[in-house]
Amino acid sequence: MTTIAQVRDNLADICSTLSGWQGSPYVGDAVATGTIKVFRDEYDPRFVFGLAKAVVPFQLVAYLKRIESTASETTLDELCEPTGSGSLIAAVALSTNWSVTVDSAQVVNVGKVAVAQWGDGVEYLVCPFDVEVVL
Repeated sequence: MTTIAQVRDNLADICSTLSGWQGSPYVGDAVATGTIKVFRDEYDPRFVFGLAKAVVPFQLVAYLKRIESTASETTLDELCEPTGSGSLIAAVALSTNWSVTVDSAQVVNVGKVAVAQWGDGVEYLVCPFDVEVVL
């Protein structure tokens, strides 16, 4: 069975296939602009063995420095497109992007753009993507 750690790594790899973006499978201590970090969300681990699948939610959060907010927001908007080479939604759903075994994966919610600070005090524009992975 595919592990949560393997899914995190694969999601980061998928994010890194998008032009101008790098994926980070763990929160870590720092953030670079153009990074999509993978957070495991809370979930209920109870399921009926053999009759149901484990559904594990993740949140991918895209970070861009707030230097040119209009350009940064346009770049974040490209991730939000349902299709296209810059679409995070399409990249997650495309089964050939997965090197580990999952039954399905899809973005189930795209959050609003917000301003956040990381440990270095730099302001970033961020956009969260809720992803549901069925193992």
